[in-house]
Amino acid sequence: PLVSGAAIGTSGQVSSFDFARHASPCFECLYPQGQDEHLSCASAGVLGPVVGTIGSIMALETIKILLNLGRPLFGRLLSWDAREMDWQTFNHARAIDCPSCHETPV
Repeated sequence: PLVSGAAIGTSGQVSSFDFARHASPCFECLYPQGQDEHLSCASAGVLGPVVGTIGSIMALETIKILLNLGRPLFGRLLSWDAREMDWQTFNHARAIDCPSCHETPV
């Protein structure tokens, strides 16, 4: 499994990917190449506590996966708006046109 997290400005997100499951979306299904190339910490900035919070969520997600606790974020994206202190979860599925995993039958 891959636990992925990102932070920029006052927001962050975490998702997990399980490549052992054939129907599971890959990283590129969620983040197609070339999307948001203009965003960077150098140009948009990042609030330090946002990075710490997202890192803590990633650590917790990793422990959950290793110990088989609860429901991992496979096929889900956890998004945090630190300015509003608002958490949202979005479901995401395997993209039919994904160049990384479209050849693998589901």
